[in-house]
Amino acid sequence: MSQQNAVIDPIRKYLAETLLDGDDRGLEEDTDLIRGGLLDSFAIVQFVSFLEEHFDITIPRGQIDIHSFATIRAVAALVEATRRVA
Repeated sequence: MSQQNAVIDPIRKYLAETLLDGDDRGLEEDTDLIRGGLLDSFAIVQFVSFLEEHFDITIPRGQIDIHSFATIRAVAALVEATRRVA
């Protein structure tokens, strides 16, 4: 498994299981999670908790914005950037 897939796959699985009843069809790396209605403010808080626990990171509160959570690819980039800083 590539390093990118090691980040993207658990993110996709979490979103599918938590928000889509396990069905990830149509959930691509560039699917708009916020405008598409998958993530709202409450879901983002839960998602941040998952990311921090699963990847053993602490996401700076200033990085929690609509751009960082717009797509799976953006979330993966946030995780990777947070790992590099730690």
